[in-house]
Parts: sequence; structure tokens; C-alpha cells
Amino acid sequence: MVASPVVALWVLEPPAQPLHIMRIRITLLATALTFAVGSVPALAAQQDAPLMWQSNGDTSFEGMGRRLYALDDFNGDSRTDIISVNPNGSSNLMTQNGVIRAISGTDGAHLWRIDGNYDFEQLGLTFPTIDDINGDGIRDLFALTSMGSTNGFLRNGFCRAISGADGSMMWQVFGMSDNEQFGSSYARSDDINFDNTEDIVVGSLGASSMGFFGNGYVQCVSANYGWTMWRTNGTGNDQGIGANVVMVADLNGDGKRDVIAHNPEANSSGLYRNGLIMALSGTTGQIIWQSDGVIDNARFGDSVDDLGDLNGDGISDLLVVDPDAAAGAWMIYPDAGKASLISGADGTPIWEHAGTHPGEHYGTVHKVFGDVNGDGAVDIVMGNPENSSMGLASNGTVEILSGANGFPLWVRAGTFNYGLFGAQLLLPGDLDGDGADDVLMVSSEASTGSFWNPLVNNGHIEALSGATGNTMWQVLGANNGSHLGANLVLVDDADGDGAMEIVSGSPLADENGLTNNGKIIGLSGRMGSPLWSTVGDSNDAGLGFLMKAVDDADGDGVDDLVSTNPGADSGNLINNGMATSFSSATGAQLWRYDGTSNDQRMGTSIVTASDVDFDGTKDVYVGAYVADTDGLADNGSLFCFSGGVTVPLSVDGLHPGSLATFSVTGGTPGATNWFGISLVGPGPTMTSHGIPLALSEPIMVLGSSTVDSTGSSSVQVQVPNGAAGTTFWAQAVEVQGPHHVQQSQMRMLTVK
Repeated sequence: MVASPVVALWVLEPPAQPLHIMRIRITLLATALTFAVGSVPALAAQQDAPLMWQSNGDTSFEGMGRRLYALDDFNGDSRTDIISVNPNGSSNLMTQNGVIRAISGTDGAHLWRIDGNYDFEQLGLTFPTIDDINGDGIRDLFALTSMGSTNGFLRNGFCRAISGADGSMMWQVFGMSDNEQFGSSYARSDDINFDNTEDIVVGSLGASSMGFFGNGYVQCVSANYGWTMWRTNGTGNDQGIGANVVMVADLNGDGKRDVIAHNPEANSSGLYRNGLIMALSGTTGQIIWQSDGVIDNARFGDSVDDLGDLNGDGISDLLVVDPDAAAGAWMIYPDAGKASLISGADGTPIWEHAGTHPGEHYGTVHKVFGDVNGDGAVDIVMGNPENSSMGLASNGTVEILSGANGFPLWVRAGTFNYGLFGAQLLLPGDLDGDGADDVLMVSSEASTGSFWNPLVNNGHIEALSGATGNTMWQVLGANNGSHLGANLVLVDDADGDGAMEIVSGSPLADENGLTNNGKIIGLSGRMGSPLWSTVGDSNDAGLGFLMKAVDDADGDGVDDLVSTNPGADSGNLINNGMATSFSSATGAQLWRYDGTSNDQRMGTSIVTASDVDFDGTKDVYVGAYVADTDGLADNGSLFCFSGGVTVPLSVDGLHPGSLATFSVTGGTPGATNWFGISLVGPGPTMTSHGIPLALSEPIMVLGSSTVDSTGSSSVQVQVPNGAAGTTFWAQAVEVQGPHHVQQSQMRMLTVK
């Protein structure tokens, strides 16, 4: 390894080097956030974790990082920013008023924050994006809470339009009486008032009006101005028609999508909990038709799916499930459940298919499938885990119903007592290469043992041919409590057989003599055979608790995986949490970061966003909403990790008056690595040679070094005596010839 001479770290003018990272044209001022480098990690595996920054909530009980959304660039730095939402957050001496905060995806700087104004308001309970409604070029946001109390009312609920640029409120609409629960449901409608912005349909579950009690209402609101364009009230006591709203295709022929309001708990037509569905014009709110459950406790309308036009009348039809309906002659099967196709034109039944066993709750688990039988109509795959048949208890079934007539195209029954076959369904595409999409059945609570080998909650994954229902392969959890399939992620084809692969996380698995250390298994989608497996290395590590497929971090052409567990114990800490990146092709650990304090619970949420450090992969943001930092309680934290780790940058000896070594591994032998820092913040910055950097002007060049035969290079710099507490950002750039450029991760560091 060839190292450059020692240079001073804090020289404000870069040395005269022929490096294209010296003349910078873009400047981004960023808030310096402290990341302590040089602290002893809980485990050795932490050392290579590509943590770029950590941002902390600034008040106790804010709970930053509970729910994360990557929505838009709010601060204009060309990088997607992060919204943290905690409807149970508490602030300003209130309880569960809710906190919403915008955080720079680039450096973790706090952009804006809004708090609920009343106890138990739960601001952010529903938090979707809307269009740019104020014309500033930045998408705005829409927050609803049915539990909010405002303008002197109790639990009247409200919806609020929020500027994405600064968090200011642009308009607010609220319920006009106690217990309306305005904001119980929400859907984006078409542009009803022709102002080039999709409008908003909001439901109110608890409202009483028109002489009725608890009839509820649905209201269409202009997204631009908050004006009410129409309101439709329920037509009877306890209908609560605002419990759920969904948009469906045009039912009345006016060229606009229409609204389905449904409430399975409604009392309608003199019955109890029979449920109802009401079709409303999306343009005017006029009732197109109403369809009610026909018996007590049917819970008609538990779910509603738009299947398109299946009866040939030119109007979309609807799949409706009432899972608690009694079935059979004289209704002798309580809670058997029923699935129905109803006409979108008038709400009348086209076909019905009921469960055949008491307590089956038919239709609770279902997916809209492709056209299995080639009749031009979509079909439906149904999972019935509570079905008991063939002398077995809760063995479950999976079947495909014809969308055209409701006839079963095939039925596959589980073969294990309490196997709960059909508990979860995934659609992984064509696994067996026959041209038809297939079905993945998952039951993490399945007990698949026998008299000779009793197993409880070991879990079960089975691939079924979409064409025939035949089993292509199955995998059973090996031990009691394995909970195989508790968390499942579909990833890219890693073994080159043309089928997606499956990654199963089992956080409660006991492996290698440990307790609840967890296990992750990569399975071939084509064969079901194990491709790799890895287990947690300590009691309560809970590997596989939360998993997310992310960009290809290791450069093998296959997207990779990040797993977190906020309850993990590691490094003699309790509930510190853990985030780990794995190759989805081999299971190799790419990086790992363990929470640094007891009860930090790092890993409660994961989201991916922009490539902040210019390594070609989206970066990974991990929340820890109960973390205690800066002397605060449950203020929460957000961590940003580089999505790629092909060229890791490490720094040793970063102390005042010492020599600090900046090192890169995995480089190209014979190439030249340039090392630079910024005291201002991260980029992006484009050099005059067209090379994007993750640093901001002014950039100080520390020196260069030739990459040795092992792929390593380094420089040493003298840290000034008075540099304690100084935060900076560092990156290395490998240059070989005019076109070959390889960059390291960007790291934020603080002199100890």
C-alpha cells in the first residue's frame, strides 16, 4: 500500500492536486449532526456498517421514526426526504396528540414539524400525499384523524392540508358535532371541480344527522381549497356509512370514478350487524344503489374489490365478502362466511359461494388472480385456514373461484391438523415456467407434526400451481415455534432459473442452542430448496422480525435484503435493536449495525429513498421510535445507511493530536484513490469533470494513494489538538483512466 504524505486535516485551501473534486459549483448548507466514531461497537460486525447520519427527535415522547414515508423532495436538494409520523406521540404536555416531522434525506436535518393540538388527537393516524396544491413545485400532504377534537367539539375529527415545503396548514375541514369521527376513512377521487387536482373523499363513521343516530356520512372535499363539493348521509340508524370508502370504476356512466361506502358493522333494514354497501356518484354523491346483508351478523361488506366487468354489461362488478354469514340449509353453519359477486350497475348478486363448515369465515383471505381458465374474466384465489375437512381440525383449504360464475376451478385441502392452510396468500408470478401465475401459501402458525413427531407452530410454506392447484413444493419449519414464514419477502431471481426467490424470516426461532435468536432462509422459488440460511448470534436477536428488499448492495446484479429487529439484545445490551444487510443471493452479511444503548429498539421501521452517497443504490432509513438520546425520553431516532457497500470507507485514530488513517478496501489494484472531506455537509455536488460527489463545497483534499494488490489504499492525516467535537463528512473516489470511477460510501464523522 502506498500512502501519501501526512497532511493537515483542517487546511481550508486544498493542496494543489490535479483532482477534479476541487472546483465545486453546488453548495448545500446542512446541519451538522454528531456521529461518534471511535466508540467501541457492541459486536465486531458493526465496524463496517455504512451509517451516514443519525437524527434524533428534539422533545421527549416525540417517538421519531415510528412510521416512515419517503414521499418527495421537500427542501429542494434533489434528494427524497423522509416523513416521520407518530400518531401516539406526545408533546407540549399533551398525551397522544401526535407528531409529524419532515427530515432531510440527505443529512437528517429537521425541516419542519407539526404537533396535534389536543390530547388523544393522534395527528397523522392517516397520512397520505396529495398533489402540489399551492403551486410551489413541491407535493403537499394530507393528514386525517378521526379521534381529533377541535373547535370546541369532542372527537369530531378533522382533515388538514399541509404544505410539504414548510409544514404550514393550508386548510382544514372538521366534523361539526361531537363524536362524528370525521376522517374515519379516506380515498383519492377524480378531479371533480376541474382544477387539475384529484379531490378527496372522507368518511365520518359516528355522525348523527337527518333525524338518525349514527347514520354517518361521506363527504367530497376539494383538495385545492378544502371546499365541500357534496355530502351524502346514511339513510338509517347505526349505518355508519363513512366507516370505509373506496374508489371504483365508473358505475353510472358519467365518466368519473364512483365511490363505494361500506360498513360490515352496520345495522340496516331492521337487522343487526348485517352490513351494507352503498354506491355513490363520485361527481355528485347521489346514491346509485344500496345493498344490505340479508341476515344478522353477516358483516356484509367486510371487503370490497373491483373486478372489472364480468357480466358483460359494460360496468365493473364487485367482489364482496361477508365472513361471518351463516350458510347452508336453514343457516345451520354459523360463521361459515360467503363471497359474492354483485353487479356494479345495481348491487344485485350475480353469484354467491359460501363456506361449508361452521366457523370457516370463508373469504377472509383472498387475492384477485389472473384468468386461470382462459374465459376472459379474472379469477379469485381464496384462503380458508379455519376450514375443517377430511376428519382434520383447521387444516384449511386454498381454492380458485371463477370470476365469471363463482364455480371452484380447483380446491386444495391442507393435510395437517391445525395446519391453517391458506392463512396467507402471495402471488409470486410464474414459478414453474408453465406460463401461468402460481400461488404461494404461507402459514407461520401451522402445526404440521405427526403422532410420532409432534410439532407446534413450526410453520409451513407451499407453492401451488395456479393452473391446477397441485403442490409444486412445500417447506415445513423444523422445530416447535419456528414460525416459518412469519415474515416473507419476494426477491430477484438469484439462481438463474427464471423464478423469483423467497426469503422467510422467523424471529422467534430457537437455533444453535439459543432462544429467540431467529432465522432467515432463502428459498428457490422454482424448487423450494434452501439456497442459504443464517441465524441470529445471540438470545433474543430475533433475526427476520422486519425485512425489506432493497437495491443491489454487493454488485452481483440481484437486489438484496435488510432485516431489523427492535427487540434484539446484543453486545451485553438489552432491547438495543439491530439492522443487518444480507445478500439475497448467498445470505452473506453485507453490513450490520447494533443499537448502542439499552431499550433503543433500533429497527421499528424501514424505508428506502434516494441515493445520497452516489454509490448507485438507494439508501436505507431505519427508525427507532423509543430511543432515548440527548437526555430526553422516547424522543426517537432515525438512522441513514448507505444502500451499497462495495467500497467501504473506514477511519481509525480520529482523536485530537493523533494521526488518523482513512482507508478504503475493495478497490481496483493500480488505480488511484483520492480522499476528501467537507466541513459543510453532504452533497450532491457535480465536478467540472462530470463526477457526482456526496460532499459539499468547500471540499478539502486529504491526499491520494495507489490501490495495492489487495484492493486497499489509505492516507494519514494529522488531527489538530483543538479539533475535538468537530463534525465532517468524508468520501474517497477511485479514478482509473478517463471513464472508470468508483466511489466509497459517504460517512459523517466526529473527532472524539
